[in-house]
Amino acid sequence: MPTAQYLRAWYKKHPGKATQYHAQYREKNPWIKALRRIKERCNNITSKTWRWYGGKGIKNLLNTGTIKRLWIRDNAKKMIHPSIDRLDTNKDYCESNCRFIEWEKNRRKL
Repeated sequence: MPTAQYLRAWYKKHPGKATQYHAQYREKNPWIKALRRIKERCNNITSKTWRWYGGKGIKNLLNTGTIKRLWIRDNAKKMIHPSIDRLDTNKDYCESNCRFIEWEKNRRKL
């Protein structure tokens, strides 16, 4: 595993390749975007939405493997705009409490 210092130096030398690599990674792993947003909501105090998630004690118990299983289980790749949804909004982000649904349907739940 390369060190962070090595990666920073490599990205400086190859800025276009780094962008291309990240785009390919996101394309192959679309569930990562949802996981990053969950982590942002639950862990980052400076996030605009933290007060409704991390501020209320909602924790993220998902990792890359579990969110990928949810993605496959809910067939999210066939959705127009998949969105992560918690079945019980007072409980944490965990495999048994989460599902992927269309963003429009999730938005209307509020």
